[in-house]
Amino acid sequence: MARVSRRPFQGLPVGFDQVTTLMLLRLLVDLDGIRVAVDARGFPDRWIVRLMGLETEGAPPLARSPGFLRFLNRRLKTLNILAPKLPGAEPLTCNLEWLVKTLALNPVERDILIFLGLAHHSTLLGTLLDKFGPLRTHEVHALIAAATRRPVEEITSALLHTAKLIHSGLVWSELRNKWGFDSKIGLLQGLPDQLTLHHDDPSEVFLSNFLRSHPAKLKINAYPHLRENLQILIPYMEEVLRTGRKGVNILLHGQPGTGKTELARAVAAELKASLFEVASEDRYGEAHRPEARFGAYQLAQGVLGGDPKPLVLFDEIEDVFRPADDDIRRGSNANGGGKKAWVNRLLEENPTPTFWVTNSLSVIDLAFLRRFDMVIEVGVPPRSVRETILQNHTADLAVSPAWLRRMSDHQALTPAGIERAAKVAHVVTKTPEGPNAEAVMECLVGNTLEAMGVPRRSRASVDSPTQYRLELLNADRDLEVICRGVKESGAARLCLFGPPGTGKTAFGHHLARVTDRPLHLHRASDLLGAYVGQTEAAMARMFRQAENEGAVLLLDEADSFLRNRSLASQGWEVSQVNEMLTQLETYKGVFVASTNLMDNQDPAALRRFDAKIRFDFLEPTQRVAMFMDACEGLGITPTSKNLESVSRMPRLTPGDFAVVLRQGRFDPITTGADLVGRLTEECRLKGGIPRRSIGF
Repeated sequence: MARVSRRPFQGLPVGFDQVTTLMLLRLLVDLDGIRVAVDARGFPDRWIVRLMGLETEGAPPLARSPGFLRFLNRRLKTLNILAPKLPGAEPLTCNLEWLVKTLALNPVERDILIFLGLAHHSTLLGTLLDKFGPLRTHEVHALIAAATRRPVEEITSALLHTAKLIHSGLVWSELRNKWGFDSKIGLLQGLPDQLTLHHDDPSEVFLSNFLRSHPAKLKINAYPHLRENLQILIPYMEEVLRTGRKGVNILLHGQPGTGKTELARAVAAELKASLFEVASEDRYGEAHRPEARFGAYQLAQGVLGGDPKPLVLFDEIEDVFRPADDDIRRGSNANGGGKKAWVNRLLEENPTPTFWVTNSLSVIDLAFLRRFDMVIEVGVPPRSVRETILQNHTADLAVSPAWLRRMSDHQALTPAGIERAAKVAHVVTKTPEGPNAEAVMECLVGNTLEAMGVPRRSRASVDSPTQYRLELLNADRDLEVICRGVKESGAARLCLFGPPGTGKTAFGHHLARVTDRPLHLHRASDLLGAYVGQTEAAMARMFRQAENEGAVLLLDEADSFLRNRSLASQGWEVSQVNEMLTQLETYKGVFVASTNLMDNQDPAALRRFDAKIRFDFLEPTQRVAMFMDACEGLGITPTSKNLESVSRMPRLTPGDFAVVLRQGRFDPITTGADLVGRLTEECRLKGGIPRRSIGF
């Protein structure tokens, strides 16, 4: 029989010919695979003839002829003696050997990994394996044992679900059904193709599963509002990385855009550790299913042990932990697929410390929450940090310091929102003819805030049409003394009560200005949640954020949270008052609660206020003074009759003046009598001036 030149193996470079041929021969001879590689006449498939260099000008030899079988045996014996190795310069070899080293695989595990990699890429090897037809699990193990010349017991042990290859997710195995070889076992999805590519960083073979995180843009000092948590987290993580402690998980939660992912990167940079992110999509851009993301996380846990100081970041975990539809129907909050116990073990045994990041805790079962070492809420940064972030992103934009201060007043302004708005503003304002940078930023930021369900502008920066003067407020305490005392002590709990419009909320604004503190303004309606416990959580968050920022916390319309608990008809009403009492007891900053009603207030709540200050209707002299201020601002001259009429309005408030002056912006006030008439109507609408009776 004349030999002919062999062609390269389809699907693999020439350098892999001998290694793959050896595996083929073992399957053909040792496992009697020749019986499945013959046609109906008893002739072997043409690829076997070409592979062995047995092509002749005549008919091919019979598959079971003595000469053909002797040739196969001689060839197998020769290659077994030569023991061909993988070509060292090829990417497939380099990547396989990196995996072996990184995972510290033993020789049996190494041979399984190499065989599965070659079986995926070698058309000839794949064709022969396919001819064995549907297989049971023990038959798959027998095939691998024959190809690698390893005892089948060792192959079975290496492919147990608790063993390294399967547990890491590097190899998958279908145990329940009879399928063809490539449906029974294989390498992690996407991995075989990555193995054939050159990578500057070998870990890039797992790009579809996890990837090295981007460098941190911020440092730890960019999170002063988390100082207390970071003083615990940093030394703890240093010790964890030093000792290799298992089951370490840190949960970062908070509304979108507050910098949770950046915090994880900043912590990794502070620790001089390598941070790897679990991929949310494969290399084709297709989103991973939740179970695939858990598999990718499990793989990262198995692979990254070779890195001296590895950390894992698992971002956007809402879908991963969200209960499956059938669990929801049953009223269960279990992990999708009912794998609660499996997830619990995952959290308890993971060898690589992990940061888990979510926008919402509501979908995470309490059984999971208690397994996190630390749960840290990453809220909107304090005003000083917001202003610094604005300055950094708008450094080369035409914005004024006053604008920066005003914009940073908004409590819902997030770092991500600032960054994205500035990115657009830099493009559209780069020419002199472009729009005003401040207007562009306000438009973009406002649109985002509005989409999130919050006001476009901060309530703390709303302009008032009236001049604010303490002497024009009718309070039963000296407000100047109160302001000085709060500024000196740095802490106070004030309850402001009285009719609407008497200046209670405005006094909270004034107190923030004179004490040089940011103002956190909330209404009771802002805190109310649809589900049990949400209101209490929002209330606790409100106090915590204000204390972290050193703000004046002003709660407007606080009546419902101060109501006497003995009059409550629902359990949640009692719970909300209890939470308010608890927060008041421990709050260390300046808290101002305003209410229109003092009747039926809870005695325990009232005892927790350092001062209860009544704001009442304006006195006659105050009415006249405020009227004259308004006339001066409008450029009109009041008459003595105007002043006398105003002095006789018994229920006039600063709020009435504010309403009327706002009307004047679109319906100009031209005379003192006109102003008097409008104030009279405001008082009449609230019952301040009786209507003239009808009669003769």
